[in-house]
Amino acid sequence: MNKTFDDFLSTISDNDIEKIQKSTNEFLKDVHSVPSTKASLRGNEMFVVSYSISIELLRRYHDWLHE
Repeated sequence: MNKTFDDFLSTISDNDIEKIQKSTNEFLKDVHSVPSTKASLRGNEMFVVSYSISIELLRRYHDWLHE
């Protein structure tokens, strides 16, 4: 059976989205807690959030492909 990206998307529940959101918020808090990164993050929070969500979705997709 060929798996499609739409098949993968259908496996993501509202609960999964909440988990990703919480994980991303924690990641952002961790990044902000390091004094040397605060200045470099001003105006870049959207990048950090996008990066964190993208990595999590790629991880889940990779795991799903190998099920």
